[in-house]
Amino acid sequence: ATIKGPQGSIWEYGVFHLLIDIPPKYPEYPPKASFLTRILHPNVNRWGEVCERETRPIPQNIVETMCWHPAMTIAMVVASANSLLISP
Repeated sequence: ATIKGPQGSIWEYGVFHLLIDIPPKYPEYPPKASFLTRILHPNVNRWGEVCERETRPIPQNIVETMCWHPAMTIAMVVASANSLLISP
C-alpha cells in the first residue's frame, strides 16, 4: 500500500510504502504491516516496524495497535498507519 503524508504534518510531502503481509487464515488472524519507506518517526524503528516509545520498546505490528477483529479490513490497516503520521 502507498500513503501520502498527512497535510499539515512534518511528513506532508512524503510518500510512504507499506508492506502488508496477509496470513493464510485472514481475517481470523490479522495482517502484518510495516513501513517499507524509511521514515524518521518516534514510533517506527529502522526496519519499519511500529514501536511504542516508552511503554513498549519492542517491535509491534501496526495492526496490534488496533485490537484486531475479523470484521476489520485492509483499508483500516492502511488508515491506522496513516493515523501514526497524524499524531505520533
